[in-house]
Amino acid sequence: MRVPTILAAFAAVLLIPLAADNAAAQDDEVAYVYASYYECGPGQGRAFEVIRDLWGPLVQAQIEAGTISAWGTLAHNTGNPWSMLLYHVGADLNALNEALEGMISQFGTENPDAVAEFGAACPRHEDYIWTTGPGSEAGAGVAQDRASAALSVYMVCDEGREAVADLIVEEVFAPIYDKQVEEGRLNGWGWLSHYVGGKYRRLLTMDGADHATLLEARSQILSEIGSEHGALAAAFTDVCNGHQDVMWDIVNSAP
Repeated sequence: MRVPTILAAFAAVLLIPLAADNAAAQDDEVAYVYASYYECGPGQGRAFEVIRDLWGPLVQAQIEAGTISAWGTLAHNTGNPWSMLLYHVGADLNALNEALEGMISQFGTENPDAVAEFGAACPRHEDYIWTTGPGSEAGAGVAQDRASAALSVYMVCDEGREAVADLIVEEVFAPIYDKQVEEGRLNGWGWLSHYVGGKYRRLLTMDGADHATLLEARSQILSEIGSEHGALAAAFTDVCNGHQDVMWDIVNSAP
């Protein structure tokens, strides 16, 4: 029997086996992002309120305890069928896992009606765990200071050659994105790698003051990459040869 509740959504992620390499979880330059992507119906507005008013205080307690470094909710603006993105960031995957498990238990005990209400409003979801990579902020510093709008590019890549794409981003594309941050069109950007989840293997994120500014930054970035690094751009798209663009409104983020 399907149980379309927030508890089931989080539990699906929490049951995923942890990485064998515990050292990676302690790397100051790497953080983990638990991301749940929901498809919601007419009750979507109330679902956002449930997360803000009832789930939010539980997360804040974990931020104060140091197990979660950032979290937030994003609302669909343009793109695929996902209506809501709920994410949590932590430097240690084991600690993040334990924190979420405790929060789920407390949330379900204290708010059974809200759990059912959320599940009825947002009955379908996909879960991903991303690891952070190059970007304007490193590791647990990711998502500390977000703007009002976000553009995410979810990429389908050849798993056997992903390291090539990562190297091109780090060595060639990163300075171009950084320049957009310095010039004020981007609030921040990041390159994330698939750890657990579905078909998308890499995620490019960009934050900005509004969607028009984000699209202008994107146009300038693509123009510069195409004119100055055409061969490397072709090599990149040979590895990551499919993508889905999603524009988000940042509803809330903390700290």
